Amino acid sequence: MKSLKNEEDLTPDQRLFMSVVTLALEDASYQGPYIKNIIYKRDAIDWIQYRSNDFKLICMMANMDPDYIYYQAKKHNLFSYTDYQSKVLFKDKQAISRNRYVINLNEDYI
Repeated sequence: MKSLKNEEDLTPDQRLFMSVVTLALEDASYQGPYIKNIIYKRDAIDWIQYRSNDFKLICMMANMDPDYIYYQAKKHNLFSYTDYQSKVLFKDKQAISRNRYVINLNEDYI
């Protein structure tokens, strides 16, 4: 399962799930200073590093080996942060909230 088929042989579903894995790898490799992207980086690293059931399922749907993806990410040092990113994420030993989306359904919005 490690190697990918020719692009012409992929189903639309496989292309979609490959895009999800690719985006996670791109997010994990982010080196810049923007807080929103640093949070995406952290989320992507967590998703890949802890090999959740969701991660495994998405990889399987993309016809990719989740262990191979994990070890390649580790080999290319995608699980690390720059000094600045570490300061932003772990400032005062309190991590920035992991809640990316918040829905406020109080009466003002209904």
